[in-house]
Amino acid sequence: VWITDRNGWMEFLNRQFTDYTGALQERWAPDEMAANFIHAEDGAKVVAAFEAALRAGEPFELEHRIRSAAGEDRWFLARVVPVVGADPEQPLLPRRL
Repeated sequence: VWITDRNGWMEFLNRQFTDYTGALQERWAPDEMAANFIHAEDGAKVVAAFEAALRAGEPFELEHRIRSAAGEDRWFLARVVPVVGADPEQPLLPRRL
Protein backbone atom coordinates (compact mmCIF):
# COMPACT_ATOMS: atom_id res chain seq x y z
CA VAL A 1 0.00 0.00 0.00
CA TRP A 2 1.21 3.47 -0.84
CA ILE A 3 -0.37 6.90 -0.94
CA THR A 4 0.59 9.84 -3.13
CA ASP A 5 -0.25 13.50 -3.18
CA ARG A 6 -2.18 15.04 -6.09
CA ASN A 7 1.05 15.34 -8.11
CA GLY A 8 2.00 11.68 -7.75
CA TRP A 9 4.70 12.05 -5.08
CA MET A 10 4.72 9.07 -2.71
CA GLU A 11 3.82 10.28 0.78
CA PHE A 12 3.26 6.94 2.53
CA LEU A 13 4.64 3.44 2.01
CA ASN A 14 3.30 0.60 4.13
CA ARG A 15 5.56 -1.52 6.30
CA GLN A 16 5.43 -4.55 3.97
CA PHE A 17 6.80 -2.44 1.13
CA THR A 18 9.53 -0.79 3.23
CA ASP A 19 10.53 -4.13 4.79
CA TYR A 20 10.71 -5.82 1.38
CA THR A 21 12.51 -3.04 -0.50
CA GLY A 22 14.42 -1.26 2.24
CA ALA A 23 12.80 2.02 1.12
CA LEU A 24 12.85 4.88 3.59
CA GLN A 25 9.59 6.47 4.68
CA GLU A 26 10.05 9.73 2.74
CA ARG A 27 8.61 11.52 -0.28
CA TRP A 28 9.48 9.89 -3.61
CA ALA A 29 8.78 11.09 -7.14
CA PRO A 30 7.35 8.36 -9.42
CA ASP A 31 10.53 8.21 -11.52
CA GLU A 32 12.68 7.96 -8.36
CA MET A 33 10.52 5.10 -7.11
CA ALA A 34 10.88 3.31 -10.42
CA ALA A 35 14.64 3.84 -10.59
CA ASN A 36 15.19 2.55 -7.06
CA PHE A 37 12.68 -0.28 -6.67
CA ILE A 38 11.19 -1.37 -10.01
CA HIS A 39 12.99 -3.66 -12.44
CA ALA A 40 14.73 -1.59 -15.15
CA GLU A 41 12.72 -3.26 -17.96
CA ASP A 42 9.43 -2.38 -16.24
CA GLY A 43 10.08 1.12 -14.88
CA ALA A 44 9.06 3.27 -17.86
CA LYS A 45 5.87 1.24 -18.39
CA VAL A 46 4.90 1.55 -14.71
CA VAL A 47 5.57 5.30 -14.54
CA ALA A 48 3.66 5.93 -17.78
CA ALA A 49 0.63 3.92 -16.58
CA PHE A 50 0.71 5.63 -13.18
CA GLU A 51 0.94 9.13 -14.67
CA ALA A 52 -1.89 8.38 -17.14
CA ALA A 53 -4.09 7.14 -14.29
CA LEU A 54 -3.25 10.20 -12.24
CA ARG A 55 -4.22 12.54 -15.11
CA ALA A 56 -7.42 10.64 -15.94
CA GLY A 57 -8.40 9.84 -12.37
CA GLU A 58 -8.97 6.24 -13.44
CA PRO A 59 -7.85 2.99 -11.77
CA PHE A 60 -5.53 0.47 -13.42
CA GLU A 61 -3.81 -2.86 -12.78
CA LEU A 62 -0.32 -3.72 -13.96
CA GLU A 63 2.05 -6.61 -13.29
CA HIS A 64 5.68 -5.64 -12.80
CA ARG A 65 8.77 -6.65 -10.89
CA ILE A 66 9.88 -4.99 -7.66
CA ARG A 67 13.44 -5.33 -6.37
CA SER A 68 13.91 -6.48 -2.76
CA ALA A 69 16.48 -5.04 -0.37
CA ALA A 70 18.49 -8.23 -1.06
CA GLY A 71 18.49 -7.47 -4.81
CA GLU A 72 15.91 -10.09 -5.85
CA ASP A 73 13.14 -9.21 -8.31
CA ARG A 74 9.65 -10.59 -7.74
CA TRP A 75 6.48 -10.09 -9.74
CA PHE A 76 3.70 -8.01 -8.17
CA LEU A 77 0.24 -6.96 -9.30
CA ALA A 78 -0.16 -3.23 -8.72
CA ARG A 79 -3.73 -2.02 -8.34
CA VAL A 80 -3.95 1.74 -8.43
CA VAL A 81 -7.09 3.67 -7.53
CA PRO A 82 -6.67 7.43 -7.92
CA VAL A 83 -8.87 9.49 -5.65
CA VAL A 84 -10.08 12.93 -6.63
CA GLY A 85 -11.68 15.84 -4.87
CA ALA A 86 -12.27 19.48 -5.70
CA ASP A 87 -11.44 20.78 -2.22
CA PRO A 88 -8.18 19.63 -0.59
CA GLU A 89 -9.91 19.87 2.82
CA GLN A 90 -12.69 17.45 1.83
CA PRO A 91 -12.34 13.64 1.98
CA LEU A 92 -11.16 12.16 -1.30
CA LEU A 93 -13.33 9.57 -3.00
CA PRO A 94 -12.57 7.18 -5.88
CA ARG A 95 -13.93 8.52 -9.16
CA ARG A 96 -14.69 5.00 -10.34
CA LEU A 97 -13.79 1.52 -9.08
